[in-house]
Amino acid sequence: MLGYSATGRTSNAFASMPFKAAVRAVPSGPSWASWVEGLGDWQQNSAASATDTSHFTETYGGQGGIDATWQNLASADDALVLGVVASWMTSRVTYDGSPTSIRLSGPGVGLYGTYLRGNFSADLAFKTDFLGLDEDFAGLSPNASINATNYGVSGNTQYKIMTGTASFVEPTGGFSYTRTTFGNGAAALDLKDASTLRLQAGFRLGTSMTVGATAVEPTLKVLAYDNVIAEGSSIAADAPGAAIVPTDEGKVRGELDPAVNFDFGNGYSSNLSGQVRFGDELVGGAVRAQFRKQW
Repeated sequence: MLGYSATGRTSNAFASMPFKAAVRAVPSGPSWASWVEGLGDWQQNSAASATDTSHFTETYGGQGGIDATWQNLASADDALVLGVVASWMTSRVTYDGSPTSIRLSGPGVGLYGTYLRGNFSADLAFKTDFLGLDEDFAGLSPNASINATNYGVSGNTQYKIMTGTASFVEPTGGFSYTRTTFGNGAAALDLKDASTLRLQAGFRLGTSMTVGATAVEPTLKVLAYDNVIAEGSSIAADAPGAAIVPTDEGKVRGELDPAVNFDFGNGYSSNLSGQVRFGDELVGGAVRAQFRKQW
């Protein structure tokens, strides 16, 4: 359950497009933009303890948002982006050697913001997902359903260091926190509210080029991360819900995030990105495609 919560929260995905603040003498804005994004995520977790079970999680979804940008608020090279996001996702967990499966699906809403000043930037996002959790025991016992709500907040800071005319390296660090709560009937399904706190650090490499009339920016982010808090959502280790959350607290893992930004001019831009996660008892990946229009 909380494995899903961490998916896609390694950075502010809601404001991931490159931003170049124009230098102006007086504050300006807001200028408005809208965007849509599709995503897919897959992850294989091996058994992390004697009470855990190897399982595979696949997640698909879409989200979209509207944001406003203000420039030159405190200096000639700063900007503030504030926006709202809405989403829908579905996630299915299957277990090795068992016909049991779990499906999570539902909408989400959130707020996000990014502040930029010179080569420094910081982002913060809040999001709540209202999910239905359906357990399918393949006839071994009655199926069950319950509501689950994920409350999440994530933040990152970055500083871009130019290493050439068009190339850069950008150290980054951040966190993501998720609190999952369950509706009525949780105790009967052996479920309890739980939290996950993830810390991460790394760097991003990139360069800029022009292909025809399109500005292209390929980048690669390299991260190490650790779930310093990963509470289990099962009341008893030997109950049916025991394998919903992998016991991965304290395991340092790695992540590679390749991406390409395209600026087509006239306010149109897009972003294609991938993700590879790896480490002790885990391998996973994701793909995203985003399209953005700014007025």
